[in-house]
Amino acid sequence: MYTSKHITSTGTIYAMEDEREMGYITYEISHDVMTITHTIAHVEKRGVGQFLVLAAIEYAKQENLKIHPQCSYARALMMRNEEYKQLMV
Repeated sequence: MYTSKHITSTGTIYAMEDEREMGYITYEISHDVMTITHTIAHVEKRGVGQFLVLAAIEYAKQENLKIHPQCSYARALMMRNEEYKQLMV
């Protein structure tokens, strides 16, 4: 299972497994909107990208932010879930 390492100053959430970076997601926040810009998985393991998008969604919910999924992977994942669609702008 992955753990997240969130660095808000750079707008990056890392997926970690045993202290090894498995991938990351980047975002920008402006006017109460989180724009997810990129989702990068460094390994072939399934689930890294989904883990990262879900971590970003949880952070946005905690901060009462709407989400603009500029990243095509994040957008596709969010469009498959009614709850996540409600967070989109």
